Amino acid sequence: NALPGGAPTNAPMALADLVAGMHMALAVMIALRDQERGVMGGQVIDISLYEPLFGLFGPDFLKYHVTGKSPQPTGSELSYTAPRNNYETRDGKWAALSASSQKPFEALADAIGRPELKEDPRFKTNEDRINDENRVVLNNILAEWFKSKDLDEILSICTERGVTVGSIMSMEEINKNFHYKERNSFIETADPVTEDMLKIPNVPIHFLQTPGRILFPGLPHGAANEVVYQDLLGHSEEEIRKYKEDGSI
Repeated sequence: NALPGGAPTNAPMALADLVAGMHMALAVMIALRDQERGVMGGQVIDISLYEPLFGLFGPDFLKYHVTGKSPQPTGSELSYTAPRNNYETRDGKWAALSASSQKPFEALADAIGRPELKEDPRFKTNEDRINDENRVVLNNILAEWFKSKDLDEILSICTERGVTVGSIMSMEEINKNFHYKERNSFIETADPVTEDMLKIPNVPIHFLQTPGRILFPGLPHGAANEVVYQDLLGHSEEEIRKYKEDGSI
């Protein structure tokens, strides 16, 4: 999301492809479930790249429909709730805060030593807090508090009060993080071509009875052509040779 007044930004990954793939996996499971129940046979699944992403913007589209105004860039905030933002700490690190529901906000006010904010008419409810002017004031108050303390102290205070705050980690910090290690969030596996050991994210869904695992990090481009075209699709060796000659594969 762009900063207010800034140019539109793109996610630093192939977000549409990844989200569409996740939706496709879910759709396949739903289709197979219906088939097993005998409700229907096979069916075509039609998923675009944009619609799964569009679904994630449901609240923003609804806000436009109700108000007639398109939501504007808000950086790390949300247009329909506050506070929810990233703040720099005294030791130069960053923390992500989400305290937009009423009880978390009230806990936050106590945590930062500003209980009077709970009764301040500018911040008393979420509707008050998302007002453009009130949002700026609240962000300044929170930014000043975060900047006055080191990250570890902030995490300790907020954890004790039940306020949702987390550190924004670099890849180096993730690599050393105790929680990631204990959860087996990454694994080491050999590259099938170079035999170099690679460290990659593990399967993100943990099944207790049938745990999944990554067998290899991926094959070289075209390595499975013979299996796919000949064994699965039934093309002859001669046909495959012609496909290669004319550049089809």
